[in-house]
Amino acid sequence: MRNAIVALLSLCWAYALTASVSSDKGNGDKLAPTAGLTRNSLQQTGTVKSDGRTLAIEAGTPIVLRLSETLGKTSSQDRTASLVATNDIIIDGLVVVAKGSEAVFGIARRENREHGRAGELEVRVEGIYARTGHLVPLTWQHHVTGEPIYCRAIDCVILVFPFVKGGRASIPEGTLFAARVSQVTWFDRGLIERIGASASTDGSKPPLTSDGRLHFYYPEREGPSPKWTSIRIDGKKVGTIGAGAYACLSLPPGPHTLEADKDSIQFEVAQGGEYYVRLPQVSSFNSEAGYQFIGKPLAPAGKKALRGQTPCF
Repeated sequence: MRNAIVALLSLCWAYALTASVSSDKGNGDKLAPTAGLTRNSLQQTGTVKSDGRTLAIEAGTPIVLRLSETLGKTSSQDRTASLVATNDIIIDGLVVVAKGSEAVFGIARRENREHGRAGELEVRVEGIYARTGHLVPLTWQHHVTGEPIYCRAIDCVILVFPFVKGGRASIPEGTLFAARVSQVTWFDRGLIERIGASASTDGSKPPLTSDGRLHFYYPEREGPSPKWTSIRIDGKKVGTIGAGAYACLSLPPGPHTLEADKDSIQFEVAQGGEYYVRLPQVSSFNSEAGYQFIGKPLAPAGKKALRGQTPCF
């Protein structure tokens, strides 16, 4: 009887302790989010509202990254390559992640080998640095495979094929990748405002150029769509852009007419303005949103794609 009473008291004590711990965890979840940190309980697909003290980048926010150097040529070059943001992430009029910010990413590679076996290369993006120095988590990965080599003739198989390597896997410099924020990330509004104020008074803003710049980009899509789009400006053909590519042109300030196949639009170019056209329809013309696409990466178009082509970055 005595042993039964002791066991019952021990069970009651363990239950009380568990309830106390659970209560403490619940109170901890109610703490205000810390700047630059993510909380699993805040992952959601709806709009994230910010109050007067905090700002939030919601999950799913897109950001396009540009590769600074070709990946896959050499291991040393892979180590020095970087992925940088091509556009700002702006919340309530404040720049939280600035254009040019570097992303954190990893590379896995398999060298091309004998018997015609091709190399492989995979890039996985983990996050990008905000202006506060905190890491905003991103989700994106890309896998490429080099060209394999096939040898069917019997003499080729016996004498040559064992020593022939397949193609190397590589990703060209300038490739654009469409990543997304993977978790809601909160920031201190006052800190972002102070950083913005110091950046606007340090004199680092580059001077305006005399011309504006048009960014043409053609994301690959599923279903039927033209492989190439012909571009005309002010009635003159300037070249073509293929699906999966992008290129840029400079235009003097003033009114212009842009045509892509059977679609056309009139617009005004301002001094130093940046304008983005998502092909094949030029009706997507905008001057603020930057590159907007999902899915497969965009590669730089050939140097002869557009007449008078200019660097995009």
